[in-house]
Amino acid sequence: MVASRVRARILSPAGGEDLLARIDAWLAAMATLHPVAGADHEEAAALVRRFDLGLRAPDALHLAICRCIALPLLTFDLRQA
Repeated sequence: MVASRVRARILSPAGGEDLLARIDAWLAAMATLHPVAGADHEEAAALVRRFDLGLRAPDALHLAICRCIALPLLTFDLRQA
């Protein structure tokens, strides 16, 4: 999303780099990163094949990761929620 805003000239390249640095700092301080595993991809593939859910691959992968580590998915996307 940051890169697309830089390309659209909503953010300057320096502004994009600053924003990414602040995001990286927040992640380092506040988040635990979960490496994407084969089981996550398998779960995502199963979710995408559920046509009634209407999930796109990136959304399915986020949901699969949350399911595999037993944490809730937080989203601003009302359809995905």
